[in-house]
This record gives sequence, C-alpha cells and structure tokens, in this order.
Amino acid sequence: MVLAARAERAWLIRQARCYPDPTPLDVRLAGGLIAAMGTLAPLTGEQVIDAKGACLLPGLVDHHIHLRALAAKAASVSCGPPDVEHREALINALKLAPGTDWIRGVGYHESVAGNLTCKNLDQFESSRPVRIQHRSGRLWILNSKAIDRLRKTQATLDALPALEIASDGRLFDQDQALGLTLRASLQGGLDHDAIEQVSAELASYGITGIHDMTPSNGPEDFAYFSTLLEQGKLYQSLCLSGLESVQTQHATSLIRPGCFKVHLHEHQLPTFDATVSRVAAAHAFDLPVAIHCVTRAELVFALSVLEAAGTHAGDRIEHGAIIEPDLEAWLVDLGPGIVTQPHFILDRGDQYLQDIPAEEQASLYRFKTLKTLGLRVALGSDAPFGAADPWRAMRAAVARTSTRGHAIGPDECVSPEEALEGFLGEFRTPFTPRSLTVGIPADLVLLSKPWAEARHRLLADDVRMTWHQGQVSYRLAV
Repeated sequence: MVLAARAERAWLIRQARCYPDPTPLDVRLAGGLIAAMGTLAPLTGEQVIDAKGACLLPGLVDHHIHLRALAAKAASVSCGPPDVEHREALINALKLAPGTDWIRGVGYHESVAGNLTCKNLDQFESSRPVRIQHRSGRLWILNSKAIDRLRKTQATLDALPALEIASDGRLFDQDQALGLTLRASLQGGLDHDAIEQVSAELASYGITGIHDMTPSNGPEDFAYFSTLLEQGKLYQSLCLSGLESVQTQHATSLIRPGCFKVHLHEHQLPTFDATVSRVAAAHAFDLPVAIHCVTRAELVFALSVLEAAGTHAGDRIEHGAIIEPDLEAWLVDLGPGIVTQPHFILDRGDQYLQDIPAEEQASLYRFKTLKTLGLRVALGSDAPFGAADPWRAMRAAVARTSTRGHAIGPDECVSPEEALEGFLGEFRTPFTPRSLTVGIPADLVLLSKPWAEARHRLLADDVRMTWHQGQVSYRLAV
C-alpha cells in the first residue's frame, strides 16, 4: 500500500472508461471537482495518469460502519470463528495476547465455549484484565480483574456515566459508558494514528465515504472526528448517525449529520409509544431514522413504529438480517430503504445453517428479491463485525455461498453491477448510484482493468488509485 501525499494538485486521467460507459475518455480533476470530461490536452503543471482503458468508478461509500471499533479491532484478539472455534483455542489466544495489561477480545460466539461469564474468564486468564465482545457487538464479558479496574476508575471520577455490570460479568449495550471509563483510566483509548491506519486501509479499497452508524454518536464525536480531519488523518468524507443530537451539528464538505439511530434488541425492546414519539420528533426536525433489525420481531416492531409515527424519505432499516416473504408487502407500503450485509452469508453462513431453521435460511440478508419488489437497497460492511473490504462483500452478494461452499438463498444472488452499485450511493441518497459528471466532487477509483474484466474478479487488488475530493488518498505500489 502506498499512501500518497495529499497536496492539492490538478490531475488529468487519460483514456479511462467511466463506469458504466465502456467508451474511453479523458477526465480532468481540479479544485476538488471533476472539471472536464472528453478529449483533453494536458495543461501546464497537471499530473497525467494513463488509465490505459481501465475502469474509472465513483468512489465507494460504506453505508454502515463503526470506525472507532474497527480501529480498536487492530489491537484486539480474535475470540471467535473462524480463528477460534473451541474452548482450548480461546484459552490459547488469551495466553498469547500481546502486551502486559488489558486484553481486548472480539468476535466471540457461543459455539466456542458456551455462554461466557466472569467465572469462565477468570479460569482462562486471571493475571490481566480481560474484556471480550460478543460478535453481535452488544455484549461485553469481563473477568474479575477488569471489573475491579473499571470500578476503581468509576469511584475516582464522579462525572463518568454509571456502568451496570451484571453479577456474571456481563455488560449489555453500554459501549459509550465503557469507552469513557476506559479512556479516563488511560486504558483502551485510541490514538489518532490508529484511526489513520484504518482509514488508509479503507482508501486502498477505493472507499471515499463512510457512514458511521454507532448508536452513541453525538456532538462529542463530531468534535473528535473534526479534529482528525483537520489533522489530515481521515481519507474519507464522513457521515455520523447516532443520537438525536446529531441534528445539532452543521454539515461541512467532509462531515455530515446522518440519521437518528434506533438500536433494537428483541429481548429488551423499548416502549412502543415512547419510540414512536422519538421517531416522530426526529422527523419533525427533518431527521431520518435508521432502525437496527436483525430478527423478525425487531423488524415487525420497526415497521409498526414507522406506521404509527409516519415515514421520512431517508428512513432506513439497518441489516434486515431476516426478511420473510409475509413482510414484503408491509415493507413496500412503508418504503424504508434497507442497508444490508450479504457478506455475512460468507462470514457466518456455516453457523447459520446450524442455528437458523431451514425454512428461514432463504430469508437471510436478502438482496435480489428486495430490488425486484422496488425496494431501495444499499450495502455496508458493519465493520468490525463484518469484513471491511467492499469487494469481498460484492463477491459474497454475487455468489451467496458460505465459507465451506454451501449455497444459502441462491435466489437472492445479484449481478456484479448490482453488487457494485450498492456501494455507489451518496450519504443522503445511498440507494441511488452515482455516475461521473462534470462539477461533482472528485471522489474516484481507478481500477487496473476494464470493468468487463474486473466484474469477474471483484478484487480490491484491482484498485490502482483512489482520489478523495481531488487528492490522491491511495496509489498502488508498482
């Protein structure tokens, strides 16, 4: 990977095929915009790139990601499939964890060692504080040393939000309070270089926009990411969804407020009337809602809320992990967009075949049928809970096979073009793929091959250069 210096330059890309048009032409970038397209002569001082007939795409946008958590994962220990598949492997992973203090585990699933508790973790590792995150992202399990450390920090600083740690060491849906406590104790915080490293990796995939869907995002997070942008440590434009307070933030060219995020959990659904009131209030401020739905019960609750509160053109269902046929008409009637992750068929498909009843498996992470019904569908990685590589996600959407090669819902397979276009929307219109025209921001991806070849591969290795607002954010080493 080569991360190019991001000084302002004018560029001329010669003989590029601008997706989906196969006709080669020249594209000029100046002032952060596409300044001209056609048959163009180089200008004095212009940087010239010969595309050699390869495909030029609009920059990819990940419509559902968790940037801070993705950066934290780089310093974490994998505690679930496929890296860790049984109890002894988990014990060994904790034993070999780098460092001498906190161990941060991620990706745990019950198939490894059952329902983890504090007692289990004390048996596995008692000399260091351990916190392990369930692969759902909603649960942390702590050992005794971790609980003691957190409680001491909380007792020292009254301003911290309370942590409700269950007697078995479990911590549900308290990421914001946990993060603040860890940072206050100078443990587990992220430096800006960690975020920059992840952002650079995303740029190497051709990603020029990221929509962070962390439920706790608010004004403090706008300030945090604004600082990163000012320091030049983010290589993408950023949209933040989260708390209702995202509406108080003012959009800039690089950071924008998104949706009010409603994070549902089937076993602890919020009060229906209160949720309807919050959604209606968000709509009154022209703020769309994004509702997390990974079970049938959550989807039914979400659709009932939208039916009662009214809808906004930007409302979204996040994940749509299970959408059964009897709910299709209701979805069509209300018309929310759906941001889904069919790559979980690849990542978790073999586990789904064991855990999900056979009659429900065809309803997992649907894509083709939803598009056929006229519903609006876009794609996101859900990284770090899914792989961050959008090209891997595209391959999964096209093939619909598990890691071990089992087909799951093959009727939901889409074409390479449909998969690609799931990543081509803008923040406010994620379901409408962009095309390259004069005057739009110069967020571009140059492949090393024509689309006619690249569509059969769908590999990040084919990304040659990425421009974000006219500046090169990635250039393939040659």
